[in-house]
Amino acid sequence: MIRHMLASLGATLLLAGGPVAGSAKAQDVFGMLEAHGAMSAQAQYAADLHSSYSSRDDDDDRPFSAPSRPGLTAEEAARLDAELRERQIEEEARYQRWRNGYWEFFQARHPAGPGEFCTAMFQGPGGMITLSGFDDSWDGALLMFTGERIPKPRSLREVTVSLTQTGEAPVTVRAYNRERDRRMGDFGTLVLAVPTMSEALAGMTDEQEFIISINGRQVFRMGWKEGLMAADELRKCVRQR
Repeated sequence: MIRHMLASLGATLLLAGGPVAGSAKAQDVFGMLEAHGAMSAQAQYAADLHSSYSSRDDDDDRPFSAPSRPGLTAEEAARLDAELRERQIEEEARYQRWRNGYWEFFQARHPAGPGEFCTAMFQGPGGMITLSGFDDSWDGALLMFTGERIPKPRSLREVTVSLTQTGEAPVTVRAYNRERDRRMGDFGTLVLAVPTMSEALAGMTDEQEFIISINGRQVFRMGWKEGLMAADELRKCVRQR
């Protein structure tokens, strides 16, 4: 489980004791965060999708009803109605996919070489959970949690968080709280460093829920599904290095 992966960070900066020498040095993490700035386009799309769907009332999901078509022939009106109906079906499919949660796979920086910045993002009503690697200069990875209740400070800061996962006792770790990004709307992001991508992938389970609290206040709660499939997809990407 991810907890075991994080528990192995005794030599890294994410333990409650603060930064010490180890495989994930602070400058490495800051460099990775800067490099992952390009990921904001993908994350912004996810945030926009969340904003669009989170306020939706499912009671509004009514069957398609064709409006009147003044000035159009019967054939033109029928063709237009068919196009609108198809769009409605496609939009409903996208909404249901978001509501159920789904994975997206991409490279978090462009340009990127084969196997660099391999990223898996799980999105749903609770926000986003993202696991992303780096380039061939560092084998570490970032585990990122994005949600509406996560603080959005003016500048990047380190915080102590309590992380609870399914079937496990809470652990206290250090995390980075990313600065406010207007493109992300009401979303804030917490970032945890993982020593190596291989450890991250080995720690993934098929279904896993994460609960994060800061100063006793819950700021994130979300689970993923099909985690083993996601791990396989990331391995395929990383092996291209």
